[in-house]
Amino acid sequence: MTFGTSSLVKLFLLAGLVSASISGSAQQITHDVPDSLIKKDSIHEIRLLIVPFNPSMYFSDADKDIAEVSKVEPGEVRNKVNASLEATVSSHLGLYYSAKSLSKQKDGGDDLDIIYGSITYAPRVKAPETGEKKKPGLQGLREKIKPAEEVPEKQADPETYMDISFADGRLMDYIGSKYEVDYVVFFNQFEIITDYENCIDLQLRKYYREIKVHYSVYGKDGKKISGDVITIPYHSNENDIQIIVKENFGTLSSTLLQRIYLKK
Repeated sequence: MTFGTSSLVKLFLLAGLVSASISGSAQQITHDVPDSLIKKDSIHEIRLLIVPFNPSMYFSDADKDIAEVSKVEPGEVRNKVNASLEATVSSHLGLYYSAKSLSKQKDGGDDLDIIYGSITYAPRVKAPETGEKKKPGLQGLREKIKPAEEVPEKQADPETYMDISFADGRLMDYIGSKYEVDYVVFFNQFEIITDYENCIDLQLRKYYREIKVHYSVYGKDGKKISGDVITIPYHSNENDIQIIVKENFGTLSSTLLQRIYLKK
């Protein structure tokens, strides 16, 4: 098949429009993910499966407040959180990978039961972050002029995240083959924690809260790629589940995306 000059020009223009459309969507959704980490030539070539967290691994001290404002039963908050997290991450990662949610697949419900029954949970110390963090102004200055004989402060306990392992080593091969994926993203544990010791406004009962999502990424060969916890702070004055999801889950997805690009 041959193309005339006019046809080639139209073809190049169309390719440019498609590239601009993809680039625009990426910048709109990923927020803080640098373009240098996005391999444009490998979009959708890598296949991911998203596995929601086991309902028994959901811990929240805020569900009563959230349920009251959101006008749902307290037990329904967990289900909405799980479905929203899975959908948000699947949609977000789907811009760069071929991503799909396990719960949306034909046998997803049955396979979730198999996966949950095979998983063993155990806390693991987080890997140290690369690069030295600079101390903020006054704190950094105090450390520089601190007398040599001053007793150093006690080091904080290392931060941990909830990791997973599998009782049956054949599980990853089963999942990878059946759903034709290269990697599986497991959400291991979800937490909403209220810090009652640090009050923003005692009269209005406003406190600091954190959303913590523990995750692990495995290859279809059963090799662990990465694992960590993502922590997002927000305040307890916001208890509408739709707003909580809208204001926080996009950030969770962006952070996970960035870490996957750095790890894979």
